[in-house]
Amino acid sequence: AATGRADGLPFVSIVLPAANEESVIAAAVGSLCAQRYAGADGLPRYELVVVDDGSTDRTGERAAEAARGASHVVVRRRESQLGPRTKGAVLAWVQPSLRGEVIGAVDADTLVEPEFLEGAMRAWGRDPRADAIQVARVPRNTSVSWLTRAQLEEQLMDLTSQCGRWSTDGTAELRGNGMFVRRDALEAIGGWNPRALTEDLDLSTRLAANARHVTLAPEVRISEEAVEALGALWRQRVRWAEGSLRRLLEHGPGLLVGPQSLGRKADFLAFAGEFLVPPLFATTIV
Repeated sequence: AATGRADGLPFVSIVLPAANEESVIAAAVGSLCAQRYAGADGLPRYELVVVDDGSTDRTGERAAEAARGASHVVVRRRESQLGPRTKGAVLAWVQPSLRGEVIGAVDADTLVEPEFLEGAMRAWGRDPRADAIQVARVPRNTSVSWLTRAQLEEQLMDLTSQCGRWSTDGTAELRGNGMFVRRDALEAIGGWNPRALTEDLDLSTRLAANARHVTLAPEVRISEEAVEALGALWRQRVRWAEGSLRRLLEHGPGLLVGPQSLGRKADFLAFAGEFLVPPLFATTIV
């Protein structure tokens, strides 16, 4: 049960990258400001760092307004010409200024309960050797259309698959929103990859290639908005597919020849085999 106390738990840096998100950023900042995660002295054992990533709207101003009076919240601006326009580049840019033993990443449409952070850190205790943890992502706008409801079903299926891989000592993976990684492990494998289209999958595979693994907190939920337009969903999934394929090609060989167990290598190969199914299916039809 949540206690509101973080005694014995790590100091956490939560990073919230945001580019032109003025419509949702205030609610996200307000939600994350209200975490009950304090030390014996009553001071927050976490910091929230909002990165206004070259926004052309009032994202930075809205974030600062929402954080007014909260000493554990910082709003910084990264200019648009500073490196690739990826989430990984934002995380790499802000990393040197963070104070946490654990680094978390959330999206600009995030809403969480006050006990969210404590729940995630305590869930890590089930698998203390893990170097990263992923919470459950739940869309909150499922009443909008069949498209948003379908994304909820997809999230549930993915979480079930992830739990299965984790419980059989496979290579469970991070999913971007609501992911946390130990700082020392992140630095040991070279930090965030600014070029990665899918920084979560890239980091997951590099951790696995270095005999490290991701654990899961399926009972801890982070609320987000499902994509509501078909065109936007298509662009999102094309980026995800390309990013996933890139990380398989870049880091997959290292995982297969690295120090991971045979079980985790077999799990990785089984997952990589999913990319062969569509071409095989199309060839069969032809």
